[in-house]
Amino acid sequence: MSGTKIIMKFAKKNSLRDNAAGRQSHRILSQILTPSTQAFFEKVHFKKGMMGLDLGCRNGDNTLKLKAMIGEEGKMIGLDSNKIHIKIAKEKAIQNNEYNIEYRHQNILEWKESNTYDFVYSRLFFNQIRKPLSVLQQVYNSLQIGGFAMVEDMDFSQFYCFPNCFAFDRFVELFLEIKKLQHTDANIGKHLYPIFKESGFKNIHLQSVSPNFLTGKNKRIASLTLENIATILIDEKLTTPTEIQALLFELKAFEKRKNTLIALPGIYQVWGFRF
Repeated sequence: MSGTKIIMKFAKKNSLRDNAAGRQSHRILSQILTPSTQAFFEKVHFKKGMMGLDLGCRNGDNTLKLKAMIGEEGKMIGLDSNKIHIKIAKEKAIQNNEYNIEYRHQNILEWKESNTYDFVYSRLFFNQIRKPLSVLQQVYNSLQIGGFAMVEDMDFSQFYCFPNCFAFDRFVELFLEIKKLQHTDANIGKHLYPIFKESGFKNIHLQSVSPNFLTGKNKRIASLTLENIATILIDEKLTTPTEIQALLFELKAFEKRKNTLIALPGIYQVWGFRF
């Protein structure tokens, strides 16, 4: 297969989740995190009739789960800056006969509300933005007194494989270069506690989960992510089509082997209250 044919599959935008590989990677990651996210929800007391916000809601899966926890009389808002995400989320809500969810397409960096929500939830959003402290301070302001925020995000430094694999190490290096260009923090998970504290939250709690796999489709996160960011890597002259082709070949072969381990980025879960 030629390098040109591979490039045709790559994302056309400078995003980590714009093409088919990115969407597949997100679906796999969402399935992996479902049990730990559900356990995270059980750390706080959701009451019937609450008003909640899912910040960076993507396709609305977690919005629906949160809506189920606050009952028919509760209301959820899903906010995302991607029109496609909002369209999919609205369709899922209709399919689930759930009409007390409002989805909004908005630039979250420009979002401002005050004393509106009983809780705000967000997963894997803060690693994508340049000013996480500013956004978390806005989350704080958007809460009613007694409200709480729950955030899940990654620590990319915990992404590793065994045994050593050159293609995996090179993928990690390239991914971090992209994050550097975007001025975003791939390791924001470990920094959530201090920015919660600086934002004014009290009674802050923290825990982490570290998914790892020896077999199955869950091991494909690295190769799918590399395929997804290939175009921007090439456009920024961080690599070449030839290198991408070679890295994908080696990485996919490594992921298929049953005697290899892929440990995904650790996920930090932090929650705190506005008193």
